[in-house]
Amino acid sequence: MAVSLLTGILFGLMPALQLSKPDVQSVLREEGRGAAGGKRRNLLRSLLVISQVALSLILLIGAGLLMRSFLTLRSVNVGFNPHNLLVMNIALSPSRYATPAQTGRFFDRLTKQVAGLAGVRSVAVSAGLPLRPARYSPLLPEGSPEVPMGQRPQHSIEAISPAFFETMGIPLLRGRAFTDRDRDGAPLVGIVNEAFVNRSWPNQNALGKRILIGTMKEPTIVVGVVGNVKNIRLAVQSVPQLFYPLAQRPAQSMNLLVRCQGDPRALVALVRSEILTIDKEQPATYVRTMEQHLADSIAPDRWTTILLVVFSTIALVVATVGLYGLISYSVAQRTQEMGIRLALGAMPGDIRRLVMRQGFLLAILGIAVGLAGSYFLTAFLKSLLFEVSATDIWTYASCAILFVTVALVASYIPARRAARCDPLDALRYE
Repeated sequence: MAVSLLTGILFGLMPALQLSKPDVQSVLREEGRGAAGGKRRNLLRSLLVISQVALSLILLIGAGLLMRSFLTLRSVNVGFNPHNLLVMNIALSPSRYATPAQTGRFFDRLTKQVAGLAGVRSVAVSAGLPLRPARYSPLLPEGSPEVPMGQRPQHSIEAISPAFFETMGIPLLRGRAFTDRDRDGAPLVGIVNEAFVNRSWPNQNALGKRILIGTMKEPTIVVGVVGNVKNIRLAVQSVPQLFYPLAQRPAQSMNLLVRCQGDPRALVALVRSEILTIDKEQPATYVRTMEQHLADSIAPDRWTTILLVVFSTIALVVATVGLYGLISYSVAQRTQEMGIRLALGAMPGDIRRLVMRQGFLLAILGIAVGLAGSYFLTAFLKSLLFEVSATDIWTYASCAILFVTVALVASYIPARRAARCDPLDALRYE
């Protein structure tokens, strides 16, 4: 409100100051009856419209870049099949599930009961989710130099059930998936993603390699390699990740993943019921589809894009109104001139072109300034863009073409009105 009031005062004060100290000789010389006004005032109006167009184009280009980036982000390959997949988090109470054996029995029974529901294709549990890793630990892959624990790189590690990769639709590239034999007391096994292999054992066979996890003395043996999944953010490359069997190291907070034949939301009540049959006091939280989970991850990008699109649209409307108002005012002041031109034989088409040329020239000047400003100012958007250059030529060109089109439309309306004026009425205009 304060900015709006201040703007009104400042821009109302400028013409008042101009009128309070007029140059009488200049007025008599330049502003005869029917003239378009003093050159200085016409220049000021034109500069204001050019500034409006330039600033609006900068906003429009910024919105266009963010929109292209957001659409690219939505279509990125996440590495798994997010469709028809239900997600819910189950955090067991430490007081009721104090031992790993109790925790393991709960999730084992739950997956078997939910798998028997109609419309369920497969069921799994995992400690983390794509874009929401649950745990990091310092790892020492085989072949890496021995370094102190604090200097070992942190890697994402996830506890999963045997059917996790099948339920998620993550391709198994080499080796095997986990089985029911990978239990407590059996040799420690793990499955790594391609990013892990590329960083730790490039151009080597990862199967059979050993990894030391944290302070554990017994190494984990790699039995499989899976494709990369977007595990941090959609806009960044997948990081190295290790999966291990839930049965060997049970966790109390796990995510239930249910692959359905139809809409996953139709099974929410049934799955909740199965949870309560095992433990009537056990709640389920973070209940949503995997598609909703992915959409939540890019919510900040979506809102940033929407806000800039809204503001750029408002700026475009304001610039259009400003251009239309200036051309209309110019036509009104030049009514007598238009009448003389028509009386001397000018065609209506000539008048239209004369008026539209003025609007087109102002728009071109504003677009030129706006393109130059965008080249420097859109550099601040680099951190928000995904696989789109801050100087993307197609975005710049399409926004400039849009502005030229809008400027021609805004100029055409007063130009058509000028072409239709009656020469006799125009010559009588005062």
